[in-house]
Amino acid sequence: MRRLFEANRILETHWTRAVAEPFQAGGCLDCRGRTECPQLDWAIGITAEIAAVTFQKR
Repeated sequence: MRRLFEANRILETHWTRAVAEPFQAGGCLDCRGRTECPQLDWAIGITAEIAAVTFQKR
């Protein structure tokens, strides 16, 4: 659960700092240029993983 909150913080950082293109690289100190950010990639991956587990059929 902690990973979800950490991912949310990263997503919010990219949302608020990259106003012209939300959820794009360019929103944190770890961003490399305008197209690559390991933190953003990690946060999107964690969010997708948790969504997949949450919505899987039982």
